[in-house]
Amino acid sequence: MKKLLILLMLALVFCLNLFISNVKGNAHKKAILNLIGNKVFANQSAYKPLPIKEAKSYVRKNKMDTSLAIFINYHQHSGIKRGYIIDLKHKIVKDSFLVAHGCGDNFWSMDQSKETPKFSNAFDSHCSSLGKYKIGGRAYSEWGIHVKYYLYGLESTNNNAYKRTIVLHGWESIPDAEPYPAGVPEGWGCPAVSNATMTQLDGLLSKAKGSVLLWAY
Repeated sequence: MKKLLILLMLALVFCLNLFISNVKGNAHKKAILNLIGNKVFANQSAYKPLPIKEAKSYVRKNKMDTSLAIFINYHQHSGIKRGYIIDLKHKIVKDSFLVAHGCGDNFWSMDQSKETPKFSNAFDSHCSSLGKYKIGGRAYSEWGIHVKYYLYGLESTNNNAYKRTIVLHGWESIPDAEPYPAGVPEGWGCPAVSNATMTQLDGLLSKAKGSVLLWAY
């Protein structure tokens, strides 16, 4: 029985490696590799592929920037890099990063919902909202590198974002290296990132030729 289990495990590893080697493009390979190994998730939504094709179609239809998008897979553990900078033109992931979600009813700046965040579009919920956003204007922030970008929710699940002051900003409490199995600190609903990531995003967004899509799912 023990030998049989070992053989089954070896076969599983072989099949997984074969699958990854046949996935086209670094984007999906990176997303898959982020979800395997010792990082096991109870929520199957964490395994959803990156919706690059859908995003490219959406930005064209809505006359947004067609070269850049930002994805956040909030169903992944917050201690791994679940934010993705997407090159829409070449359909690849340019980089990935850590990103916070809202604490909801939990304590601010802790990681109590690192695996099971709650989502809401309601005022004072302190939750993040799922859906597509248009990244708006650049402004001064009291957080991180003192730069923030306004977010305009484009769906019924996040259309209160601007009025809720949900913005993209840096936060010195967010690390650059993955803290898994710990999570990153949780805020009041903003997709907060590390200062280094915010510097990187600011450089990209300031050069964008149109409104950039941020898709949180």
